[in-house]
Amino acid sequence: EYGKASVMIVLATKSGSNNLHGSGFVQGRNQAMTATDYFSQPAHGGIGKLPFSRLQYGGSIGGPIIKDKAWFFGSAERVQQSFNLPRPDSLYQQLQILQTVNPSVLLTHSIPQDSRDLLIQGKVNYQFRANQTFFVKYAMQSGYVNNDAVTAGRALLATGALTDQNQLKVFTGTGGWTWVLSPTAVNQLSL
Repeated sequence: EYGKASVMIVLATKSGSNNLHGSGFVQGRNQAMTATDYFSQPAHGGIGKLPFSRLQYGGSIGGPIIKDKAWFFGSAERVQQSFNLPRPDSLYQQLQILQTVNPSVLLTHSIPQDSRDLLIQGKVNYQFRANQTFFVKYAMQSGYVNNDAVTAGRALLATGALTDQNQLKVFTGTGGWTWVLSPTAVNQLSL
């Protein structure tokens, strides 16, 4: 069915129903729930636990467009994370030396790597006859990660604490038609 692909990801998306249903969720985490890594521990030259926060929330809704004929389903999810990559004290001392040569070097014990991510999808199902159904689906992901290419050993400059922003934008659409020809035969077309 899937050819000779070495990797295959198969996803299933919910569909709406004749009743309006929805759901929501919120999940959060901060530095109180995070262990202090080796380089951040004061015993190893670090400055202690760094600030951290992650908030993930979203929801879904689905229901009828035309009872017993057409349905919709949609969902959205947002992830907001504030994270700092720690630097060992030896690297901080090297930055102090580098700052005497280049005053625009920022003296920081960590590198901010904030990120944001938004995922949205929508789907519509339509039943032509008892044995024929059609669907269209749209999905989108948009987000970024700041300073993702910066290692703990790279210097940040006073012109900004942002050296790069890895942006991601993905848009997909798909459709399909299923026709049940008999109890033992199904014709399926996917776009």
